[in-house]
Amino acid sequence: MQLSINSYLRAVAPLGRESDHIGPFVATCSPTTDNPYLNYAIPDDRAAPTRDEIQALVDWYLSRSRKPRLEYVTSESPAVEPALLGADFAIEGRLPVMVWDRDAPATPPPDGIEFVVPMSDEDLFGLMEVTAEAYDSPPPAAYDVKLTRWSLGHGTGAVVARDEATGKVVAAGTFPPIVEGVTEIAAIGVALAHRRRGVGQALARRLAEEACARGASRPFLMAAHEPEARIYLRAGFVVVGEILHISR
Repeated sequence: MQLSINSYLRAVAPLGRESDHIGPFVATCSPTTDNPYLNYAIPDDRAAPTRDEIQALVDWYLSRSRKPRLEYVTSESPAVEPALLGADFAIEGRLPVMVWDRDAPATPPPDGIEFVVPMSDEDLFGLMEVTAEAYDSPPPAAYDVKLTRWSLGHGTGAVVARDEATGKVVAAGTFPPIVEGVTEIAAIGVALAHRRRGVGQALARRLAEEACARGASRPFLMAAHEPEARIYLRAGFVVVGEILHISR
């Protein structure tokens, strides 16, 4: 499963980004933002990079005014981490990789919340709005709805949580195109006023269910911190390994 996740990352990370194969690395670069989570490389499986290959990767990112950075499942490329540490890289974090268990028992959804696949412009704008709030990003503009709708029409999936009383989107999440049965549940965000009510937990499960309905057999996610990991465990996800975030 971990090998499948690394292969998946190499397949989807270049989508919408500049990419190149630099030595044993697939390097990706967003042309519009220096957000580190949208600019990173993934090593080939069983990669054993030389110092010159690492320097070539560093030069590729610096020439684009981006931080040299990688995200990958450590167990499939064990020689990469020590090589990077020897080339002045520093570990940002180790995130648990969690895969959804279809047989995990469901818990009651939070009262007053409905979960739907966004279709209307209002729901799509709400998706972007709540994501921007959750991740402290710039607020969306009206024209961003077209870009989001295009993405959803080309393989991306999404689910939003709406307050039944107001119809307002209060939480949202997405998953990229499915590749060989694998997709990543990502960008889960809950509006501040609706946190600690089980909305994020229910949303994670609903996203996994939607991904499976579209052909995924192994939806996975990465938990940024221990509190999030506990939420996803309750949603039916199980830890199968770790993803290393490392940069220079």
